Amino acid sequence: HANALSSSRPIILVNLSDEHCEMGLWLLALMLSADGYRIDMLEWDIPASELSLFSDQRLPVAMVLYSSQALPTAQLRRQLPRLGKHLPAIVMMDLRVQDNHALWHARDEGNVVAAYLLTPDTWLEHDEAPAKVDFWLRNLQALKSRLEGLGIALKVLHCRTFADAPGALLDLARKIDAEGIFFNEEYGIHEQRRDDNVAEAFTEASLGCRRYADQVLFMPGSLRTQEGTMYKVFSQFRKLAYQKLHDHLPECLAAPGKQSLAGVSSDTVPTEVEGFAKISREQQDLWPAGEAAAHDRLQHFAEDIMG
Repeated sequence: HANALSSSRPIILVNLSDEHCEMGLWLLALMLSADGYRIDMLEWDIPASELSLFSDQRLPVAMVLYSSQALPTAQLRRQLPRLGKHLPAIVMMDLRVQDNHALWHARDEGNVVAAYLLTPDTWLEHDEAPAKVDFWLRNLQALKSRLEGLGIALKVLHCRTFADAPGALLDLARKIDAEGIFFNEEYGIHEQRRDDNVAEAFTEASLGCRRYADQVLFMPGSLRTQEGTMYKVFSQFRKLAYQKLHDHLPECLAAPGKQSLAGVSSDTVPTEVEGFAKISREQQDLWPAGEAAAHDRLQHFAEDIMG
């Protein structure tokens, strides 16, 4: 009776056992109720989506998932994925907020923490120019400002090489109790190897991993001849590509909505990276940073030069 009259936020007790009327669950309910907590008890099997909706409606201070049988973590993550929306996901970022499929889809499912990898030794192996690295860093600062405007923290992970990426991202996932990682595909051979290793590491840790193709119009290898082979003549490949684009243009996604996630703050973005010389202000002015500047240049090219 006292439990029914209470107006406080409840503790939800959920029975995941095969048996109903679990004595252990009832005993826990009586103990919590005796301490003044309001209890909502679910003794029956309920779909994960409905459990998530119930949680959103009741706004509990806690939810206890009870079972008299052992339930492995991986099974819980598969059965109750929507409950994970209260846990953040990591988004391994490139330098875009707008039309970023990994970021948009991750944010659509819950809160996110953005992560950007600094890998100077790999950049040196790839013979990246100091002007290019400086351009990345200035864009990273612009990205941080835009993400913070959306309530999204940016973590800057200092790795020496791509090989260090899985460990650094897993460490971050454990620190913020993330449920998984989202990222967009990159198609360089070293980038593919890095991303495959990240996916493998998260899967082995029973964490989610979602990959998206958003930097190309078509998945590599998806446009083929009627015999299923690769095109040898570019004009025929182009004809099919134009036909596909005429039938359906890729979706252009907006920036994600704002979020509220406490306890995770952004890292400082460095202004230089060891091994790469600083460039002059005159060189920087030739390549202004930020998505707005990139869009202005694209619009100028499409409307003034090509038009």
